[in-house]
Amino acid sequence: MIPFARISKYGNEVVIPVNNFDRPMQSSYTNAMVLIGNKLYGYGTNTYGQLGIGTREAHTTYTLCHSNTSKYYLGTSGTILIGTDNHIYWAGRTGAFPQAGDQLGWYDVTSLLSAVNVTYDNIKDVQIGESLRILTTDGRFIYTGRNSYAECGVPAGIISTLTVSTLSGIDSIVGMINGTHFILSNGSAYYGGASSNGEGGSNNSTVQPPALVTTGVLSLIHISEPTRHAQIS
Repeated sequence: MIPFARISKYGNEVVIPVNNFDRPMQSSYTNAMVLIGNKLYGYGTNTYGQLGIGTREAHTTYTLCHSNTSKYYLGTSGTILIGTDNHIYWAGRTGAFPQAGDQLGWYDVTSLLSAVNVTYDNIKDVQIGESLRILTTDGRFIYTGRNSYAECGVPAGIISTLTVSTLSGIDSIVGMINGTHFILSNGSAYYGGASSNGEGGSNNSTVQPPALVTTGVLSLIHISEPTRHAQIS
């Protein structure tokens, strides 16, 4: 028997074979997306146009957002999408990506990212809150945006252009609206941003530049509220 993933939202239900999923489901506060083959579907408040459908209209059931998607990274203020044409696209709020601006549809940012040596095949992870944060396969961290909480690991304030961090050798990142965890290849964990509730592993109200939190870390998972679920049955 083929396993199935069941995705439920307000009583509406879609059942799709698990092996049809790329990244089974991504959610960010009031929006969620799922990739089925190369078709990207999403629903939610769409406040900043992060669904890429040309409007800020909210959707309570899955709607087609893009038909030729290889990968995508959904965030609070926008979405980065890699197309089957190997181009990189942005939809969302100018605050998170000032050089791209407010975009309700899929705006091609390939040339903007290539200027800092970010290409479709070297993006390892993307985190989008009030800032855009990109991790590349060679361990570089690139950032831009509002940086209201020093979440980019530099003093709070707008970063108007894509900037390469001085922190290197990064294996993974975990981004929140108000901060970023950096896990280095040697297992050292750093945190940059606000930590008023201890989310940075310290009691400091603001931690920047990234400060060492602990060592011997294998992985870190960020749990936010509200959440969406992909249930396997």
